[in-house]
Amino acid sequence: MNGNQLKNGCRALWEQVFNDSPAFVDLYFERRFSEERTFYAERGGRVVCAMQSLPYTFNYLGKTLPVGYVSGLATLPAFRRQGLASYVLRQSHDSLRREGAAFSFLIPSDKDAAQFYTAHGYRFCFRKPMFTHLPDGEDIDTLTPDVVRFIQNQMRHRKNYIGHSADDIRDIFDTVSIEGGGIRIQREQGRILSATVYDKAGGKVHIHDQFTDTGETSSDNYHRTAQIGMVKIIDTDALPHIDTLRSFQPTMSMMLD
Repeated sequence: MNGNQLKNGCRALWEQVFNDSPAFVDLYFERRFSEERTFYAERGGRVVCAMQSLPYTFNYLGKTLPVGYVSGLATLPAFRRQGLASYVLRQSHDSLRREGAAFSFLIPSDKDAAQFYTAHGYRFCFRKPMFTHLPDGEDIDTLTPDVVRFIQNQMRHRKNYIGHSADDIRDIFDTVSIEGGGIRIQREQGRILSATVYDKAGGKVHIHDQFTDTGETSSDNYHRTAQIGMVKIIDTDALPHIDTLRSFQPTMSMMLD
C-alpha cells in the first residue's frame, strides 16, 4: 500500500467511525497525518484498523522527554473483536521504544475506551481544571506571533507540560475555530494577561485551557479538576528520577512496578 492509498484508507476509516466535521477531517489529514507515524492493519487491500502516534515532548523535572500521542485509533465495525486494535497499538509501542520515547499518552473518548487502554497498561495520570466560565476579553481573528509566544512561555512556567510548537498551536486554533470557538485574549496596555482556548461544540462553551501571565490558572475560574489523560511507560531508562515517580505519584508507580 503506497502513501496515498494509506492516507485515503485511513481517512475513509476515520469518516466511518468518528463523527467529525468535514472541515476538521480536512485539517487533520492535511496537517497531522504522517505515513511514518501511522500504524495499521489491512484486509484485502483495505485499511480496517489504524492510528497515529504523534510526536511531542514532555517536560518533566527539568528534562525534555520524547513521547507519543495516540490519535484516532479506530477499527471498522465488521472487523472488531479480532485483536486488531491491540495489534496496532503494540506496533506503535514498539516504534516508540526503538526511538527511545519515555511514554505514550492519550485522552480516552469514553469509559469503554479507557477500559481498553487500561488493559494495555495505560493509567490515568493527567488532570485538568474544569473551568466554570469564559472570561471577558477579545476573540482574535488571526493567530499572531505574540499570542503564540505568550502561550509557549506560560506553558514553560508549569511544573510539567506537553510541549507545543507554533504549528501545534496553529492547529489547535484552527480546530476550535471550526467548532465556533477560538482564543480569547485579555490585555492591559497592550500586554497580554491571559489566553483562553475554547470551542462551542454542540452550542455549549467548552474551555480547553487557560494561560495567564503568572503561569498559573486562577482558581476563581474552575471548581474542580478531572482526570483526562492516560499514560503508559515505554522506556523507564528515558525517565529521570524514577524513585521520585514511585514515591510521590501512585498512578505512575502502578505502571513502573
